[in-house]
Amino acid sequence: MRFLKIEQCGTNNTIKSVPDKLPPLMVIKLVRPPVDQYRHGKHRENHFTGAKGNVFFSPISLHAVLSMLYHGAQGGTAHALVHTLKNSDAEGYRAVIDDLNSLKEVKLMMANKIYGNKTKSKLLKEFENVLTKNFSSEVEFLDMAHQKESSKIINKWVEEKTENKIKNIVNENNFNENVSLILVNAIYFKGKWSSQFDESKTKTADFFLDKVNSIDVKMMYDKGKYVYKYDKELDAQVIEIPYRGFHTSMILILPSEDNNIKNLEAKLSTSDFSKITEHLKLEDVHLYLPKFKMEETIKLNDILSELGLSDIFDVKKANFGGIIEGITLTNNLYVSEIIQKAYIKVNEGGTEAAAATRASMMVGCAPGRPQPVIFKVNRPAVFMLVASHGADRTATRSILFYGRLSHPNY
Repeated sequence: MRFLKIEQCGTNNTIKSVPDKLPPLMVIKLVRPPVDQYRHGKHRENHFTGAKGNVFFSPISLHAVLSMLYHGAQGGTAHALVHTLKNSDAEGYRAVIDDLNSLKEVKLMMANKIYGNKTKSKLLKEFENVLTKNFSSEVEFLDMAHQKESSKIINKWVEEKTENKIKNIVNENNFNENVSLILVNAIYFKGKWSSQFDESKTKTADFFLDKVNSIDVKMMYDKGKYVYKYDKELDAQVIEIPYRGFHTSMILILPSEDNNIKNLEAKLSTSDFSKITEHLKLEDVHLYLPKFKMEETIKLNDILSELGLSDIFDVKKANFGGIIEGITLTNNLYVSEIIQKAYIKVNEGGTEAAAATRASMMVGCAPGRPQPVIFKVNRPAVFMLVASHGADRTATRSILFYGRLSHPNY
Protein backbone atom coordinates (compact mmCIF):
# COMPACT_ATOMS: atom_id res chain seq x y z
CA MET A 1 0.00 0.00 0.00
CA ARG A 2 1.26 3.46 -0.79
CA PHE A 3 0.51 6.74 0.97
CA LEU A 4 1.32 10.19 -0.39
CA LYS A 5 1.19 13.22 1.85
CA ILE A 6 1.34 16.69 0.35
CA GLU A 7 1.55 19.88 2.36
CA GLN A 8 0.81 23.38 1.20
CA CYS A 9 2.80 26.51 1.79
CA GLY A 10 4.36 28.49 -0.94
CA THR A 11 6.08 28.18 -4.32
CA ASN A 12 6.87 25.69 -7.12
CA ASN A 13 8.11 22.06 -7.07
CA THR A 14 9.79 19.77 -9.62
CA ILE A 15 9.91 15.98 -9.76
CA LYS A 16 12.85 14.49 -11.58
CA SER A 17 12.74 10.70 -11.40
CA VAL A 18 10.85 7.81 -9.95
CA PRO A 19 12.43 4.46 -9.07
CA ASP A 20 10.91 1.33 -10.51
CA LYS A 21 11.76 -0.76 -7.46
CA LEU A 22 9.95 0.35 -4.34
CA PRO A 23 7.99 -1.28 -1.52
CA PRO A 24 4.33 -2.31 -1.92
CA LEU A 25 2.80 0.16 0.44
CA MET A 26 3.39 3.70 -0.46
CA VAL A 27 1.97 6.72 1.22
CA ILE A 28 2.28 10.11 -0.36
CA LYS A 29 1.12 12.99 1.71
CA LEU A 30 0.52 16.43 0.19
CA VAL A 31 0.43 19.20 2.74
CA ARG A 32 0.33 22.95 3.15
CA PRO A 33 2.94 23.86 5.77
CA PRO A 34 2.50 26.82 8.12
CA VAL A 35 3.95 30.08 6.79
CA ASP A 36 6.57 30.31 9.56
CA GLN A 37 7.82 26.84 8.64
CA TYR A 38 8.18 27.93 5.03
CA ARG A 39 10.06 31.11 5.93
CA HIS A 40 12.55 29.32 8.14
CA GLY A 41 13.07 26.53 5.60
CA LYS A 42 12.63 23.69 8.08
CA HIS A 43 13.12 20.20 6.70
CA ARG A 44 11.35 17.04 7.72
CA GLU A 45 13.33 13.95 8.57
CA ASN A 46 13.49 11.37 5.80
CA HIS A 47 14.29 7.75 6.54
CA PHE A 48 14.75 4.72 4.34
CA THR A 49 14.70 1.43 6.17
CA GLY A 50 15.27 -1.95 4.68
CA ALA A 51 18.56 -1.23 2.90
CA LYS A 52 19.82 -4.45 4.47
CA GLY A 53 18.07 -7.74 5.14
CA ASN A 54 14.70 -8.58 3.63
CA VAL A 55 13.12 -6.12 1.21
CA PHE A 56 9.62 -6.29 -0.24
CA PHE A 57 7.61 -3.74 -2.19
CA SER A 58 5.28 -3.17 -5.14
CA PRO A 59 6.67 -1.28 -8.15
CA ILE A 60 3.27 -1.07 -9.84
CA SER A 61 1.71 0.46 -6.71
CA LEU A 62 4.29 3.24 -6.63
CA HIS A 63 4.04 3.82 -10.36
CA ALA A 64 0.25 4.15 -10.07
CA VAL A 65 0.40 6.84 -7.38
CA LEU A 66 3.12 8.81 -9.14
CA SER A 67 1.16 8.56 -12.39
CA MET A 68 -1.88 10.02 -10.63
CA LEU A 69 0.30 12.84 -9.32
CA TYR A 70 1.62 13.50 -12.81
CA HIS A 71 -1.85 14.40 -14.00
CA GLY A 72 -1.95 17.20 -11.42
CA ALA A 73 1.62 18.37 -11.95
CA GLN A 74 2.67 21.34 -14.04
CA GLY A 75 5.84 22.87 -15.48
CA GLY A 76 9.13 21.26 -14.56
CA THR A 77 7.43 18.89 -12.13
CA ALA A 78 5.26 17.43 -14.89
CA HIS A 79 8.21 17.19 -17.28
CA ALA A 80 10.35 15.39 -14.72
CA LEU A 81 7.58 12.96 -13.78
CA VAL A 82 6.83 11.95 -17.35
CA HIS A 83 10.55 11.57 -18.03
CA THR A 84 10.89 9.25 -15.06
CA LEU A 85 7.67 7.30 -15.44
CA LYS A 86 8.33 6.70 -19.16
CA ASN A 87 4.68 5.74 -19.56
CA SER A 88 2.06 7.74 -17.68
CA ASP A 89 -0.81 6.93 -20.04
CA ALA A 90 -3.94 7.24 -17.92
CA GLU A 91 -6.14 5.26 -20.31
CA GLY A 92 -3.53 2.49 -20.31
CA TYR A 93 -3.75 2.30 -16.53
CA ARG A 94 -7.49 1.72 -16.66
CA ALA A 95 -6.88 -1.23 -18.99
CA VAL A 96 -4.21 -2.70 -16.68
CA ILE A 97 -6.41 -2.30 -13.58
CA ASP A 98 -9.38 -3.89 -15.32
CA ASP A 99 -7.20 -6.75 -16.58
CA LEU A 100 -5.68 -7.47 -13.17
CA ASN A 101 -9.03 -7.32 -11.40
CA SER A 102 -10.62 -9.70 -13.93
CA LEU A 103 -8.33 -12.70 -13.36
CA LYS A 104 -10.36 -15.73 -12.25
CA GLU A 105 -7.80 -18.34 -11.18
CA VAL A 106 -6.13 -16.11 -8.57
CA LYS A 107 -7.36 -13.26 -6.40
CA LEU A 108 -5.72 -10.06 -7.60
CA MET A 109 -7.10 -6.62 -6.80
CA MET A 110 -5.75 -3.11 -7.35
CA ALA A 111 -7.63 -0.03 -6.12
CA ASN A 112 -7.06 3.72 -5.77
CA LYS A 113 -8.72 6.32 -3.57
CA ILE A 114 -8.40 10.05 -2.96
CA TYR A 115 -9.24 11.53 0.43
CA GLY A 116 -9.67 15.30 0.42
CA ASN A 117 -9.87 17.72 3.32
CA LYS A 118 -13.44 19.01 3.06
CA THR A 119 -12.50 22.32 4.67
CA LYS A 120 -9.43 23.00 2.52
CA SER A 121 -9.43 20.99 -0.72
CA LYS A 122 -11.60 21.61 -3.74
CA LEU A 123 -10.35 19.28 -6.45
CA LEU A 124 -10.02 20.71 -9.93
CA LYS A 125 -12.63 18.97 -12.07
CA GLU A 126 -10.18 17.91 -14.77
CA PHE A 127 -7.91 16.20 -12.21
CA GLU A 128 -10.84 14.47 -10.50
CA ASN A 129 -12.21 13.26 -13.85
CA VAL A 130 -8.90 11.74 -14.94
CA LEU A 131 -8.48 9.86 -11.66
CA THR A 132 -12.04 8.54 -11.46
CA LYS A 133 -12.31 7.62 -15.14
CA ASN A 134 -8.84 6.32 -15.98
CA PHE A 135 -7.51 5.17 -12.60
CA SER A 136 -10.87 3.89 -11.29
CA SER A 137 -10.22 6.02 -8.22
CA GLU A 138 -12.86 6.69 -5.60
CA VAL A 139 -13.09 10.17 -4.06
CA GLU A 140 -14.13 10.96 -0.48
CA PHE A 141 -13.88 14.15 1.57
CA LEU A 142 -13.14 14.05 5.30
CA ASP A 143 -12.97 16.60 8.08
CA MET A 144 -9.28 16.03 8.77
CA ALA A 145 -9.45 18.17 11.89
CA HIS A 146 -11.10 15.06 13.37
CA GLN A 147 -7.87 13.09 13.36
CA LYS A 148 -9.04 9.88 15.01
CA GLU A 149 -12.13 9.48 12.84
CA SER A 150 -10.23 10.27 9.62
CA SER A 151 -7.53 7.71 10.35
CA LYS A 152 -10.17 5.05 11.12
CA ILE A 153 -11.95 5.64 7.81
CA ILE A 154 -8.79 5.38 5.71
CA ASN A 155 -7.41 2.37 7.59
CA LYS A 156 -10.73 0.55 7.24
CA TRP A 157 -10.71 1.02 3.45
CA VAL A 158 -7.14 -0.27 3.18
CA GLU A 159 -7.85 -3.28 5.38
CA GLU A 160 -10.89 -4.19 3.29
CA LYS A 161 -8.94 -3.96 0.03
CA THR A 162 -6.02 -6.03 1.33
CA GLU A 163 -7.98 -8.72 3.20
CA ASN A 164 -6.82 -7.24 6.55
CA LYS A 165 -3.14 -7.78 5.70
CA ILE A 166 -2.21 -4.08 5.69
CA LYS A 167 -3.21 -2.29 8.88
CA ASN A 168 -2.70 1.22 10.25
CA ILE A 169 -1.42 2.82 7.05
CA VAL A 170 -2.18 6.13 8.72
CA ASN A 171 -2.43 7.27 12.32
CA GLU A 172 -3.81 10.32 14.07
CA ASN A 173 -0.48 12.12 13.80
CA ASN A 174 -0.77 12.11 9.99
CA PHE A 175 -3.57 14.66 10.15
CA ASN A 176 -3.49 18.38 10.84
CA GLU A 177 -4.95 21.57 9.43
CA ASN A 178 -2.38 21.65 6.62
CA VAL A 179 -3.20 18.26 5.10
CA SER A 180 -5.02 18.83 1.82
CA LEU A 181 -5.11 15.39 0.20
CA ILE A 182 -4.23 11.79 0.85
CA LEU A 183 -3.80 9.52 -2.18
CA VAL A 184 -3.92 5.79 -1.49
CA ASN A 185 -3.19 2.82 -3.74
CA ALA A 186 -3.72 -0.73 -2.52
CA ILE A 187 -2.84 -4.01 -4.21
CA TYR A 188 -3.62 -7.54 -3.02
CA PHE A 189 -2.68 -10.94 -4.44
CA LYS A 190 -3.47 -14.47 -3.36
CA GLY A 191 -2.72 -17.41 -5.62
CA LYS A 192 -2.20 -21.15 -5.45
CA TRP A 193 0.78 -22.73 -7.17
CA SER A 194 -0.05 -24.47 -10.43
CA SER A 195 1.73 -27.47 -8.90
CA GLN A 196 1.56 -27.29 -5.12
CA PHE A 197 4.36 -28.41 -2.83
CA ASP A 198 3.76 -31.58 -0.82
CA GLU A 199 3.71 -30.59 2.88
CA SER A 200 5.09 -34.00 3.89
CA LYS A 201 8.29 -33.19 1.99
CA THR A 202 8.93 -29.90 3.82
CA LYS A 203 11.97 -30.40 6.07
CA THR A 204 14.17 -28.30 8.34
CA ALA A 205 17.25 -27.18 6.42
CA ASP A 206 20.10 -24.67 6.56
CA PHE A 207 19.76 -21.25 4.97
CA PHE A 208 23.13 -19.51 4.69
CA LEU A 209 22.95 -15.82 5.55
CA ASP A 210 26.55 -15.47 4.38
CA LYS A 211 29.62 -17.66 3.98
CA VAL A 212 29.77 -18.34 7.74
CA ASN A 213 26.37 -17.92 9.39
CA SER A 214 23.23 -19.97 8.80
CA ILE A 215 19.73 -20.38 10.24
CA ASP A 216 17.17 -23.20 10.23
CA VAL A 217 14.28 -22.78 7.79
CA LYS A 218 11.29 -24.84 6.69
CA MET A 219 12.44 -25.90 3.22
CA MET A 220 9.75 -26.95 0.73
CA TYR A 221 10.58 -29.40 -2.07
CA ASP A 222 9.13 -30.29 -5.44
CA LYS A 223 10.39 -32.22 -8.44
CA GLY A 224 8.71 -31.14 -11.64
CA LYS A 225 8.98 -29.33 -14.96
CA TYR A 226 9.70 -25.61 -14.72
CA VAL A 227 10.98 -23.01 -17.17
CA TYR A 228 14.57 -22.28 -16.19
CA LYS A 229 17.92 -20.95 -17.35
CA TYR A 230 21.39 -20.12 -16.09
CA ASP A 231 22.12 -16.46 -16.85
CA LYS A 232 25.83 -15.92 -17.49
CA GLU A 233 25.67 -12.13 -17.24
CA LEU A 234 23.97 -12.27 -13.85
CA ASP A 235 25.92 -15.37 -12.78
CA ALA A 236 22.63 -16.65 -11.43
CA GLN A 237 19.95 -19.28 -11.92
CA VAL A 238 16.51 -18.05 -13.01
CA ILE A 239 13.29 -20.02 -12.60
CA GLU A 240 9.61 -19.20 -13.09
CA ILE A 241 7.01 -20.83 -10.83
CA PRO A 242 3.47 -20.38 -12.19
CA TYR A 243 0.29 -19.89 -10.22
CA ARG A 244 -2.99 -21.44 -11.31
CA GLY A 245 -4.18 -20.07 -14.62
CA PHE A 246 -0.61 -19.26 -15.71
CA HIS A 247 -1.34 -15.51 -15.91
CA THR A 248 0.70 -14.85 -12.76
CA SER A 249 3.98 -16.33 -11.57
CA MET A 250 6.92 -15.96 -9.22
CA ILE A 251 10.33 -15.46 -10.79
CA LEU A 252 13.28 -16.43 -8.57
CA ILE A 253 16.83 -15.29 -9.27
CA LEU A 254 19.45 -17.18 -7.27
CA PRO A 255 23.09 -16.02 -7.45
CA SER A 256 25.74 -18.71 -7.79
CA GLU A 257 27.58 -19.79 -4.66
CA ASP A 258 30.60 -17.75 -5.79
CA ASN A 259 28.42 -14.69 -6.36
CA ASN A 260 26.46 -12.75 -3.70
CA ILE A 261 23.19 -10.89 -3.42
CA LYS A 262 24.84 -7.46 -3.49
CA ASN A 263 26.56 -8.15 -6.81
CA LEU A 264 23.36 -9.64 -8.22
CA GLU A 265 21.26 -6.62 -7.31
CA ALA A 266 23.87 -4.27 -8.79
CA LYS A 267 23.60 -6.13 -12.09
CA LEU A 268 19.81 -6.26 -11.92
CA SER A 269 19.66 -2.48 -11.49
CA THR A 270 21.00 -2.07 -15.04
CA SER A 271 19.24 -5.07 -16.59
CA ASP A 272 16.16 -5.10 -18.79
CA PHE A 273 13.48 -7.22 -17.15
CA SER A 274 12.47 -8.73 -20.49
CA LYS A 275 16.05 -9.93 -21.02
CA ILE A 276 16.07 -11.69 -17.66
CA THR A 277 13.12 -13.85 -18.66
CA GLU A 278 14.30 -14.52 -22.22
CA HIS A 279 15.34 -18.01 -23.32
CA LEU A 280 13.82 -19.84 -20.37
CA LYS A 281 13.53 -23.54 -21.24
CA LEU A 282 11.40 -26.31 -19.83
CA GLU A 283 13.58 -28.44 -17.55
CA ASP A 284 13.22 -31.19 -14.98
CA VAL A 285 13.98 -29.35 -11.74
CA HIS A 286 14.56 -30.31 -8.12
CA LEU A 287 13.18 -27.15 -6.51
CA TYR A 288 13.92 -26.23 -2.89
CA LEU A 289 12.24 -23.07 -1.58
CA PRO A 290 11.92 -21.92 2.06
CA LYS A 291 8.56 -20.95 3.48
CA PHE A 292 8.63 -17.29 4.45
CA LYS A 293 6.64 -14.25 5.54
CA MET A 294 7.59 -10.59 5.27
CA GLU A 295 5.97 -7.41 6.51
CA GLU A 296 7.76 -4.23 5.53
CA THR A 297 7.17 -0.52 6.15
CA ILE A 298 9.47 1.84 4.31
CA LYS A 299 9.62 5.61 4.22
CA LEU A 300 10.83 6.51 0.76
CA ASN A 301 11.71 10.19 0.93
CA ASP A 302 15.46 9.64 1.03
CA ILE A 303 15.65 6.97 -1.64
CA LEU A 304 13.40 8.95 -3.98
CA SER A 305 15.51 12.05 -3.41
CA GLU A 306 18.64 10.10 -4.28
CA LEU A 307 16.92 8.99 -7.47
CA GLY A 308 16.25 12.58 -8.47
CA LEU A 309 12.90 13.36 -6.90
CA SER A 310 14.07 15.73 -4.17
CA ASP A 311 12.10 18.66 -5.60
CA ILE A 312 8.71 17.11 -4.85
CA PHE A 313 9.57 17.33 -1.15
CA ASP A 314 10.62 20.99 -1.45
CA VAL A 315 7.89 23.55 -0.75
CA LYS A 316 9.78 26.11 -2.85
CA LYS A 317 9.98 23.93 -5.97
CA ALA A 318 6.98 21.60 -6.18
CA ASN A 319 4.40 22.47 -8.82
CA PHE A 320 1.14 20.58 -8.32
CA GLY A 321 -1.06 23.42 -9.51
CA GLY A 322 -3.37 21.09 -11.40
CA ILE A 323 -4.76 19.29 -8.34
CA ILE A 324 -6.74 21.70 -6.16
CA GLU A 325 -7.95 25.26 -6.43
CA GLY A 326 -6.13 28.17 -4.83
CA ILE A 327 -2.48 27.14 -5.36
CA THR A 328 -0.18 30.18 -5.33
CA LEU A 329 3.48 30.90 -4.70
CA THR A 330 2.73 31.45 -1.03
CA ASN A 331 0.12 28.72 -0.74
CA ASN A 332 1.82 25.80 -2.46
CA LEU A 333 1.48 22.00 -2.39
CA TYR A 334 4.43 19.71 -1.82
CA VAL A 335 4.95 16.08 -0.82
CA SER A 336 5.79 15.73 2.86
CA GLU A 337 6.24 11.96 2.98
CA ILE A 338 5.93 8.80 0.95
CA ILE A 339 5.46 5.53 2.80
CA GLN A 340 4.85 2.02 1.56
CA LYS A 341 3.68 -1.01 3.52
CA ALA A 342 3.87 -4.53 2.14
CA TYR A 343 3.08 -8.07 3.22
CA ILE A 344 3.82 -11.49 1.71
CA LYS A 345 3.40 -15.11 2.79
CA VAL A 346 4.78 -18.05 0.79
CA ASN A 347 4.01 -21.66 1.70
CA GLU A 348 3.22 -25.05 0.14
CA GLY A 349 -0.17 -23.92 -1.11
CA GLY A 350 0.87 -20.69 -2.76
CA THR A 351 1.44 -17.00 -2.08
CA GLU A 352 -0.46 -14.16 -0.42
CA ALA A 353 0.82 -10.62 -0.83
CA ALA A 354 -0.47 -7.10 -0.26
CA ALA A 355 0.83 -3.58 -0.53
CA ALA A 356 -0.39 -0.05 -0.14
CA THR A 357 0.91 3.38 -0.98
CA ARG A 358 -0.33 6.54 0.66
CA ALA A 359 0.21 10.07 -0.53
CA SER A 360 -0.86 13.01 1.56
CA MET A 361 -1.00 16.58 0.37
CA MET A 362 -1.43 19.56 2.60
CA VAL A 363 -3.00 22.24 1.39
CA GLY A 364 6.60 -21.15 -25.16
CA CYS A 365 9.36 -23.63 -24.14
CA ALA A 366 12.18 -25.75 -25.66
CA PRO A 367 12.94 -29.31 -24.52
CA GLY A 368 15.24 -29.52 -21.53
CA ARG A 369 18.44 -31.33 -20.75
CA PRO A 370 18.34 -34.99 -19.67
CA GLN A 371 19.80 -34.34 -16.21
CA PRO A 372 17.52 -32.54 -13.73
CA VAL A 373 18.45 -29.08 -12.50
CA ILE A 374 19.02 -28.41 -8.80
CA PHE A 375 17.50 -25.05 -7.80
CA LYS A 376 18.04 -24.69 -4.07
CA VAL A 377 17.21 -21.40 -2.37
CA ASN A 378 19.49 -21.94 0.63
CA ARG A 379 21.08 -18.49 0.38
CA PRO A 380 19.84 -14.93 -0.31
CA ALA A 381 17.91 -14.51 -3.56
CA VAL A 382 15.70 -12.05 -5.42
CA PHE A 383 12.07 -12.75 -6.30
CA MET A 384 9.34 -11.04 -8.31
CA LEU A 385 5.61 -11.61 -8.63
CA VAL A 386 4.53 -10.81 -12.18
CA ALA A 387 1.26 -10.71 -14.12
CA SER A 388 0.95 -11.29 -17.85
CA HIS A 389 -1.36 -9.40 -20.21
CA GLY A 390 -2.79 -10.33 -23.58
CA ALA A 391 -3.04 -13.58 -25.51
CA ASP A 392 0.72 -14.17 -25.47
CA ARG A 393 1.34 -14.34 -21.73
CA THR A 394 5.04 -13.46 -22.11
CA ALA A 395 4.50 -10.44 -24.37
CA THR A 396 3.54 -7.80 -21.79
CA ARG A 397 4.17 -8.19 -18.08
CA SER A 398 3.71 -6.08 -14.96
CA ILE A 399 5.94 -6.51 -11.91
CA LEU A 400 3.43 -6.54 -9.07
CA PHE A 401 5.90 -7.17 -6.24
CA TYR A 402 9.68 -7.26 -5.90
CA GLY A 403 11.62 -8.70 -2.99
CA ARG A 404 14.94 -9.71 -1.56
CA LEU A 405 14.90 -12.87 0.57
CA SER A 406 17.85 -12.59 2.95
CA HIS A 407 16.47 -14.00 6.21
CA PRO A 408 13.44 -16.31 5.80
CA ASN A 409 10.97 -16.30 8.69
CA TYR A 410 7.68 -18.16 8.93
